[in-house]
Amino acid sequence: MGGRCTIHINMMKNMKIALLLILDVTLAACAPATVGAGTLNPILAATATTPAQVASGQTVYVQYTYQAGALNIPESRYEALTLGFTFRPPAGGEVSSPRSPAGWLKMKATGLPVGWNVELADAYLTKAVSSSGLSGDTITVYYYNRVNVVYRVSAPANASGIEVASLQFSDGDRLLGTTALLLESRK
Repeated sequence: MGGRCTIHINMMKNMKIALLLILDVTLAACAPATVGAGTLNPILAATATTPAQVASGQTVYVQYTYQAGALNIPESRYEALTLGFTFRPPAGGEVSSPRSPAGWLKMKATGLPVGWNVELADAYLTKAVSSSGLSGDTITVYYYNRVNVVYRVSAPANASGIEVASLQFSDGDRLLGTTALLLESRK
């Protein structure tokens, strides 16, 4: 019988180790991705003029939000975005901010210092709801048309200081607008 007890304890130890390994792998899969490592988890720029900060020799993904007018995005591009209203009694309702991919938006970076690279990694349009209200059978919604872009920014190994790139946005062959992007690198 002593042998059975020893085997049972060893089996329990092995099961505990196996469960701990499974738990460790499961928790690792749930861990957040490194901010700035890709389009799904980019660094969020505080403003449209915030420098894209990149360590020398590294690449980061940075998301910027621009007003539609800043890049001259035509109003017609936002017409397909419909506001959705969800009613939640007794508190009232909520209006979501719809968004849509903008795969048609192209970007060309010019004036880049040697070794720097800026690419448009992702773009989408948003009707950003600032407020909404329900009065009787009328819903009033205030929103701003915005364009969100994610840049893939790479700095050369010897980069240091602040640089400026000019970004030209187009819709096919038609130039929409140009904006400056500050690039900051530190060793």
